[in-house]
Amino acid sequence: HSGRAAERAVETAASVISNINVDLIFGWANQCLSKLDTDLRKAHRLGVSHISFYNLTFEGNTVFARRQKRGILRQMDEELEERFYNYACELLTGFGFEHEEVSNFSKPGYSCKHNWLYWSEGQYLGFGPGAHSFIMAEGHPFGLRYSIPFKMKNYLSDFPKVSGLREMLDVRGYLVENRDGEDWIIEKVWAGLRTKRGVNTQDLSQRAKVRFSPTNLINWGIDNGKLVLTSDGFLHLEKAEWFRETYWATEVTRCFTV
Repeated sequence: HSGRAAERAVETAASVISNINVDLIFGWANQCLSKLDTDLRKAHRLGVSHISFYNLTFEGNTVFARRQKRGILRQMDEELEERFYNYACELLTGFGFEHEEVSNFSKPGYSCKHNWLYWSEGQYLGFGPGAHSFIMAEGHPFGLRYSIPFKMKNYLSDFPKVSGLREMLDVRGYLVENRDGEDWIIEKVWAGLRTKRGVNTQDLSQRAKVRFSPTNLINWGIDNGKLVLTSDGFLHLEKAEWFRETYWATEVTRCFTV
């Protein structure tokens, strides 16, 4: 769609809905700071209550990734991308948005409950072909995640026959993700460090039966104001480091040892 078409869609929705989110992507080739500024100011003028602000990534076998490999698309220089990110963060917070997660900003009272469900290990059920679910179930100390087959034919033929969770997960094609404590810690760290709440290191240690021992790098980060470790065990990144969350998350996962 064009930029104007996106604006019209928001304006149409705003005529009947008071709580609207827009997704913006930055870091595309030939983007300049003035274009970024224009987009952010337009989103603000449209009166949206939530903005998701993502940097462009080239994933797997997508059209963009294939074009990147052929040299048709290129990735923005990381230093410039960080400059754009920091500019957007400052502008949006100046507009009254709260920066609650690396890529999410909300007006007061409009924090996204849907997002926090995923970030905080909340349970959810998905229905229909390709849907994913996450529940706390007996025999799964770190939760049970499963997905329904994508093919409509299989879904229509198999789903009506089941009467409960255990029977459903035995159906052909259902994909059950068996996670252990290490997998769970990685998920919790990578999700938690992206948010203003951070990671509860004490809870992770107790549930996974491991020890949290900060590495030299993490201690350096704490001493130099990159991270904060509270007395009750919460570890979070200072917002100036949110652009480098992936780097820090990788290191924090190494702090949990048997």
